[in-house]
Amino acid sequence: MKTTVLINGIHCALCEALVKDVSLAFPAIQSVDIDLHSKRVILSHDGHFKLSPWKQIVESLNPLYRVLPLFHAHR
Repeated sequence: MKTTVLINGIHCALCEALVKDVSLAFPAIQSVDIDLHSKRVILSHDGHFKLSPWKQIVESLNPLYRVLPLFHAHR
């Protein structure tokens, strides 16, 4: 399954690394693809993934980060 979000506020390789590190700490997340130009993040995950806790943690990394869901749990 995949979930696609936009993260307003990400802009550099450090932002990308932070989001990836935090994301991969979630057992349900298998991979993370980030496009810094579009600020689009694609999370590949199993059926146990919950967007809300992940969103809260990502937004706590930087006061500028805002997660906006685009597509959730599509195959």
